[in-house]
Amino acid sequence: MIPKLDYQMHDLLIQIFMPPLENKKDFYKQNQEFIQHFKKIEKKVLISIEKFSGFRWSKKIIPVYMIPNGGIPSFAKSNLEENTPGVVQRIYGTNKRATHILIHELTHINQFQSDFHSKSNSFIFDKKGVKNYMRTELCSDIVCIHVLRDLFGNKSSYEADYWNFQNNVRTSSPGIEKKIPIYLKKWNLNKKTLREYILK
Repeated sequence: MIPKLDYQMHDLLIQIFMPPLENKKDFYKQNQEFIQHFKKIEKKVLISIEKFSGFRWSKKIIPVYMIPNGGIPSFAKSNLEENTPGVVQRIYGTNKRATHILIHELTHINQFQSDFHSKSNSFIFDKKGVKNYMRTELCSDIVCIHVLRDLFGNKSSYEADYWNFQNNVRTSSPGIEKKIPIYLKKWNLNKKTLREYILK
């Protein structure tokens, strides 16, 4: 089963995160442009995520709350709506950036919808059951890169912007940009899925 994205705008979130100097009409315009752009590749993205991760989608709908380009970065939440994982997606300056960031967040939704977070995943849980959040992010990044290459080819402008974001903008998981190339060499998801690498 491949889910569908349910793009939503909520006035309260827009009021909270709208930068003081940004025009609300500009946000609505950018928002609609991005949604139209992403809808063209949405199904391919979700199929590709499942193909490379090896983790099955289990819900029909993924809510995506759209917010302005200000305040907080995009994030995935395990219970954005009742018993439903979803994404809070920030509108970035370009569709390229917003695209690879939404793909990254959707890989986290794929994790929430599956058994990725089970204690049998010794890659992200230590022997005491403590979760390593950087390793969780690393799994999402590796799948995200494979999806970008699957959709847009090797060394695409989308991947170039992804690396620019990793090296110059991203503030969460400091140091992860050095680990990603190492695991890209260790994990070839064209040969084995992420699940096959980490759930042994």
